[in-house]
Amino acid sequence: MSVGDHVYVPAGTPHRVVPVREGVQLRYKARSAGMEGVAWYCPGCDRELHRVEWDTAETVSQQAYYDACVTLNDDESLRHCADCGAQQPRIDMEPFACWQPLAERLRGELLTS
Repeated sequence: MSVGDHVYVPAGTPHRVVPVREGVQLRYKARSAGMEGVAWYCPGCDRELHRVEWDTAETVSQQAYYDACVTLNDDESLRHCADCGAQQPRIDMEPFACWQPLAERLRGELLTS
């Protein structure tokens, strides 16, 4: 994909975006999106290493994603591939520092709506 490209991913379709260079990604989703999730794959053999799913009716996605990343970072066994032995690197959490305050704000908005 190049700058300006648009990709439609139907709701509920698992998909994977693997960037090869820095870019901007805009994702649009329904206000009540239902089930969401995140998965990490082995950098050596593409085997799924770890997956977390949540219901957006119960959890704010920014908090769920942040928590899943922290869990992955804290547990080296979740980042280790049993098939090929490769190790998924730790996630740099600095770009996501704003997600917890955003999640708190969104939770407040959901409670008042």
